Amino acid sequence: MNSPHRRIGGFAPIGFPTSRKGEILIKVRKSVSDAIPEQQTDSIWRIALAIAKEIEGTTQAGENWMRNEAIAEFGGLTATDLIEVGQGGQVIGFLLDVLVGCRG
Repeated sequence: MNSPHRRIGGFAPIGFPTSRKGEILIKVRKSVSDAIPEQQTDSIWRIALAIAKEIEGTTQAGENWMRNEAIAEFGGLTATDLIEVGQGGQVIGFLLDVLVGCRG
């Protein structure tokens, strides 16, 4: 059965016009990084989970990905590991890239 939701790591982009993807991503990333200091781990985790949920389809699937799936380009750490060591902005950026179809 085909799901309308994409899986992190292999799916089609969500329909933003290609010329706008980079522009949208830059604006969102800047507003996120400006608004949330890295030390606010709980807030960052909740934001990352909300994005992962949009990608994975359910909160449970998004949480499972964040806690259990190693991200190769971040040395095999999970999203949760990265957030705990102050790299939440990197996680959010990665997830936004996946969400708009720049990765995957």
